[in-house]
Amino acid sequence: MTDKSPPVVSSSQPQVPRWMAILLALSVGLNLIVAGVMAGRLLGPPHHKGHGFSSYIDTLPAERRAGFTSIVSEGRQQLKQHRDRIDMESRAVISDLRAEPFDRARFVATLGRLESAHGALRQGAADLIVALAEKMTPQERLAYAEWRERREQRRENRRKRRKESDEE
Repeated sequence: MTDKSPPVVSSSQPQVPRWMAILLALSVGLNLIVAGVMAGRLLGPPHHKGHGFSSYIDTLPAERRAGFTSIVSEGRQQLKQHRDRIDMESRAVISDLRAEPFDRARFVATLGRLESAHGALRQGAADLIVALAEKMTPQERLAYAEWRERREQRRENRRKRRKESDEE
């Protein structure tokens, strides 16, 4: 007669299905990638969080960078005053919108002051860039122009992507 009992496994460890072993290996690999990225962000070089001119200045050699930081620091203080004025005028616009009865002349005047504050901020930023450009060597101005061109290209690419996603 034939014996129909299951075969006896000689190993004392239970068998793991092949698919589970592959899945486990992929999971461990993915965890190592994530851990590596996180370690790189924490232990790697600092990532500059600045915007505008200060992020360009960070690309300069330390001995040249020092001469620009005082100009940037003074410029930032002046620009902050303009931003504070913009904030104040923006709050005034909201207040004028809520006022009853609505005073058209007052609202138009407030909008004019807000636009003037925006203009002063733009002019202050332009003045700062001029002051910094005057202090640059010809090579630094050329490098700055190329830096700005790359930055503008990235902005344009973002605008195109947003426009394409909006059209979908």
